[in-house]
Amino acid sequence: MFNKLADIKTKLSDVLSMLRKLVCIGEVSIVDAQLRRVKVTFPGLRYPESDWLPVLGMRSKSVSISCNLEVGEQVLCLFIPSGSMMSGYVLGSMANKSAKPYIANVDKFGVQFKDGTLLEYDQSTQTGVLKIGGGTPAITVSPEKVLIDAKLEVTGATELFDTLKVAKATTLMDTLTGMKTATFTGLVGAAGYGSNTGGAAVMSSGAILQGSVTINGVTVAVISHTHNDAEGRPTSTANQ
Repeated sequence: MFNKLADIKTKLSDVLSMLRKLVCIGEVSIVDAQLRRVKVTFPGLRYPESDWLPVLGMRSKSVSISCNLEVGEQVLCLFIPSGSMMSGYVLGSMANKSAKPYIANVDKFGVQFKDGTLLEYDQSTQTGVLKIGGGTPAITVSPEKVLIDAKLEVTGATELFDTLKVAKATTLMDTLTGMKTATFTGLVGAAGYGSNTGGAAVMSSGAILQGSVTINGVTVAVISHTHNDAEGRPTSTANQ
């Protein structure tokens, strides 16, 4: 009788031990980034290091997602069907006092990397942000505009279907061609192209100027006047 009770107690103890091991909180000890799997230890528990455990992810075939866990990261593990550390899965990482979400805002969804790089969307303002290293270069996209805080280099053809406003100096390394009127309110210099100091500026379709023209420091004035012909009659207006 007592032997049977002892056997039942032992079996119940084994069952309880298996149940305790079904779901465990551990820490990542080794990462295999190629197969998206990890080994896990269980600080404070007398459990051995686990075997390789697959980490559950969103996609794995035609759409591939790379998002590896880090050594020391706290994770929740499921060991089925028997609670054996040889067969199980990592369900995901867990936030704790030393590893909190980078921001406590229910309207913001994003990823912040170890170097400070941030990719974030705020659904309350409909604004998306990309910041490299947490600072610049940075791109902010909102319903009103797109703000780029960085040096910008475009290697392909670019078309603008609205006005272009340039706040500082603009340098052209090649030809500027216009199909309509160009209006300037400040000083315009046209040095042309040459190998040393620049060549002559050429305008093939004429020029309309209002105001004075200075050539080599000498102001050129245009004065309208008339002459009389051989019979004393005034000629049409001439320019000098």
